This record gives sequence, structure tokens and C-alpha cells, in this order.
Amino acid sequence: LANVLIQARINSFGTNVIAAWAACGKLDFIVWLILEALCLSVSTFAAQNYGARQPDRVRRSVTLCVNSGLLAVAGMTVFLFAFFPSLVRIFIADEEVVRMSTDMMRFISPFYFFAVWAEVYPSAIRATGETIRPMILTMLSPCLLRIVWIFCVSPFFESLYMVIVVFPLSWVATAAMFAVYYRRYSRNRLFISLDA
Repeated sequence: LANVLIQARINSFGTNVIAAWAACGKLDFIVWLILEALCLSVSTFAAQNYGARQPDRVRRSVTLCVNSGLLAVAGMTVFLFAFFPSLVRIFIADEEVVRMSTDMMRFISPFYFFAVWAEVYPSAIRATGETIRPMILTMLSPCLLRIVWIFCVSPFFESLYMVIVVFPLSWVATAAMFAVYYRRYSRNRLFISLDA
């Protein structure tokens, strides 16, 4: 629902913006594939080691996935930032759309780092059987924050960037919430219960 509302707001800026945003989505899809692979990896490692009562390995798997994600996303961010115009010309000929989509990607891509924490931490937590709180936190930030932004903030600014900035904002908010929750959960519940 949140993303449908954002797309509807983006559509109000015209066909060139719609095409530019679609082009961004086709190429930032690569970043999300990397993050999805990391989420599956950390879920597997954390669940296996949680079941084996090996809290140090749970910690190490989370740290390894976060660090791997940061490195991979850094590489993809630099690649997309530098080569996006050439890449997008593969499927778009309109230079105005190429320019707009390049500007959008360069606006959003530096914030992909926050998506690493926002994706890996909740995957690790869910792998230990704790599913309700991660679901609530996910509903609060990526979902509720985006809906509130679209209805309460972006209508006061006739700017495309005041619409799409909600993606980086929600990644930052989600990363912060899950970083705090993961540290508290791992210190107070997860590793204490495993060590007991």
C-alpha cells in the first residue's frame, strides 16, 4: 500500500518522470538482489547456529553478512553512480528520461548502505524465532512512515525529490530501529537464553 501510494504521487509528475523512475527500478533491482541473498544467508546461518546453541557463531554470521553487504553495496553504488547513464541507455533512448533517471539514482544510491542494516538485522532476529516484533518494526518504518510522508509532508512540496526522499528516510529509520533492537535482543534475550 505504501509503495502504491508513492507510485501514484510519482505518476502525478508526468510520463517522463514515470519512465525515469521505472528505469531506476530496473537497475536498483541489482542492489536488492544482493540484499536478498544476504538475508537468506544470514537467516540460514543464524537459524542453524541458534539451534546448535552457538551464540558466537550467530554473532559472527550477522557481522559477516553486514560487512559483506556493506562492501557489495559500496561496489554497486559506485558502479551505478558512475555508469548509470550508459546502462540506462540500453533500454531508453530519450535523453531527458536518461538525465532524470540518472539524477534520481544519484540521489538515492548513497543511502543503500542503510538498507543493509535494515535487511540483515531483522532476518537474523527472525531466524531465532522472534517474528512479531520485527514485523511490527517493519510495519512502522517502511510502511507507516511512507504513508504518513505521502499524506502529511509531500503534498506541501511540489517536488519529485520530496516524494522519493521517503525511501532513504525509511531505510535510515529502519536501520536505526533494528540496530538498537538487535543489540538489545542479542544481549538481553538471545545470547543469554542460549548460554543458560
